Amino acid sequence: MEPITVAELLRMASLMTAVYAAGAGLVLLLAPAEVWSWPHPVAAVRSALESGAVDLLLIAVANVMFAARAAAAVSREFARDVAALFVLLTTSPKGELA
Repeated sequence: MEPITVAELLRMASLMTAVYAAGAGLVLLLAPAEVWSWPHPVAAVRSALESGAVDLLLIAVANVMFAARAAAAVSREFARDVAALFVLLTTSPKGELA
């Protein structure tokens, strides 16, 4: 008996994933809608937001997003300045100055 190769393992994993996805798709298509709406996640999220339980989390996420945007802008400006300096230092002047 020959050992199983990596390519065969990947083929089996791909086949298993395809079969699982097809089965899950059939289950989602054939099951009635009431089965999937039982936990009512929209109502739970709405009540959590209205109670103020996640206000600090939302503020922290907003602060992180703001800081990330600011850091990205600074890094873009720095990269632009480095590129401009590189161009200035590596090009030779032409014309009257040479």
